[in-house]
Parts: sequence; structure tokens; C-alpha cells
Amino acid sequence: MFKNNLILVSSLILIHLVVGCSPGVLTRRIQVQQTGKPSTFNNTALVTVQFRSPAGQQSGDLYLSDLENSIRNSIFNTGHFKEVHLKTESYNQDYRVFFEVTVLPRDNGRTKWAISWPAVYPMPLYWPLQQKEGYGEVLLTVKVITPDNPVTEFSIKKETHYFIRFYSFFRTGPVEDALQSSYYEAIDELTQKVRNMSFGYSEYDEKEIDIKPGQKVNIAVLDLEAISVTPNEARTLTNKLRGELVRTGKFQVIERSQMEEILNEQGFQQTGMCNTDECYVQAGKLLGVEQLMGGSIGKVGSIYLISIRLIEVETGIIIKIVDEEIEGSIDEVLKTGIRNVVKKMSR
Repeated sequence: MFKNNLILVSSLILIHLVVGCSPGVLTRRIQVQQTGKPSTFNNTALVTVQFRSPAGQQSGDLYLSDLENSIRNSIFNTGHFKEVHLKTESYNQDYRVFFEVTVLPRDNGRTKWAISWPAVYPMPLYWPLQQKEGYGEVLLTVKVITPDNPVTEFSIKKETHYFIRFYSFFRTGPVEDALQSSYYEAIDELTQKVRNMSFGYSEYDEKEIDIKPGQKVNIAVLDLEAISVTPNEARTLTNKLRGELVRTGKFQVIERSQMEEILNEQGFQQTGMCNTDECYVQAGKLLGVEQLMGGSIGKVGSIYLISIRLIEVETGIIIKIVDEEIEGSIDEVLKTGIRNVVKKMSR
């Protein structure tokens, strides 16, 4: 009897060890394809990926190169950069933005008993009717270093639920599948967060955006209409908008004081804000500019909305409309929102 029990217990232990009681690997093949279009701006990003493996859990080193390439492709897909390189690669251009991404995956599941422990088995850890439930968790810690904002840091945490009914008799595919799902969600959010960032677009590739040397568009920018923000804030953002347009090298922007002087001399009269296409055309003709830009800055809850229209004065045709949403403070609108608007306008 004792011999039979010993054989049975030994068999269960052997099965348990062969099958495994933790994820086979913490990274499987993760493939985020490079699908974005390269930016028209001369920006190059350099990416380094650090993988941290919790004690007692396997790293799956064979698949780390897939993870690195997926993170690189996700940053390229934001449309901010002309080229994105891993630090381990050889490249010709100097990089402008540096990304340091630390990846920490975890299996935080717990085992539990499906049936009470019978005294015939002396080792409860190898009881075959053991269930496991938990989450496959992935934490990305991202550090971004740019010339304008030296260091920006943020974290992304995603977790996917799993449940295994007979954990000791089955491989840990559900755990690895949960981790796989969390990886994709975390990398997708990384793409969205980087897409909403600004990296300073003072350097343009003139050939790709079709600008002839020395040629600039003569433009005037009317004050943004203030909706649920103060007039002073709207005026500050308008000045920032003018400055960013000048930095692109595409526009010759008429100064605010000069614009007000000309409109006053011409007897330009308006009731309230100039926020219609007809008013834009009228003001643009008085100012003698080719294009006129105007719009509004509003706030709903914690979301700011910048809405900008660009009008061709001669024809009255709307050349482009850009809407940009920014969550956070008015400082974020000033630092990143206006730059994003100018980037979209300049494409």
C-alpha cells in the first residue's frame, strides 16, 4: 500500500515538474508592425529597452528582441519621427529624442483548492485539483529626454485576468496569453501617449513639405476666442501660436501691434470676436495677407480644446481645420497643445 502511494505521489510530482507551475516565459513573440508614415520633420529618436524579470520567473530571453522592435515600431507609428533606432543598432544621424523604456511583467496569480485535501497524499503542493486565478500584469516605465524638456517620465500598467481550473495538470498557456494581451495594451497606450507629446518642430525638411528656399506665406493670426478660459490666457496662447508658426520657417507672421494698427487705420469695425469666415476674409484683405488664421480655446471639465481654421483670403476657402484636445492644465496647452496644432497645420 505504501509502495503504491509512493509511486502515485512520485508520478504527480514528475508531471507537475514537467508541466511547470509558472509561466513558461514572461515574453512570447510580440509583433507590433511599423505601420505609421515617417514624419516630414528631421527628428530621429533613439530607444533603449530594459527588461526586468521578477525573482523566480523566467525572462524568455529568446523573445526580447521582438519586444524591443515592437516598442521601437510603436514610437515610429506616432508620426513624430523620421527615423527611430534601437541603441544597439548602428545609425548615421544624430538623435534628437531619447526614450528609455523599462519593462516589468508579473504573474500575480494565486492557487486555491478545488476539493479539500485528502490525507492519503502527503504533499499538498502537488494536489492535482488545484485552481489558479490572477492577472498577467505588464508595467512600462518610460523616460523621455528632449532638448526642450530635459526629462519627462510616465508609467503604463496593464493587467489581464485569467483562470485555470486544473493548474497542476496543464501548461500555463492562459497565464502567458494574459501577459501577451497586457503587452499589446501597454504598447498601444505608449503609442497614444507619445503621439500626444510635442518634441519641438523647428527643423523641417523643405523638400518634403514643398517649400522653396526663401519662400514664406504671409499670414495674420487673430486672437483666439476665449471659451471658459480667461482672455489673458487666450491672448498668451495666441502669442505662442504666432511664435511657433514663425519657428517652422514656412510663415511670415504679421505682428500683433502692427495688425491692430492697420485694422484701426482702416476703420475695421466688429461686434464681439471675429470668428466667422466672412470676418476673416474682410480682416485679411485689410491686412494685405495671403492667409488668415483664427479660432478658439475652450475648456470642458479637465479637457481643453483648441480649434483653429486657416483661410485663404483671396478666395475665402478654408484651407485646413485643426482640432486638438489636451487633458490637464493650461500649462500643458501652452507647452504641447499649440505645438501639436502648428505641426498639423504645417503638414
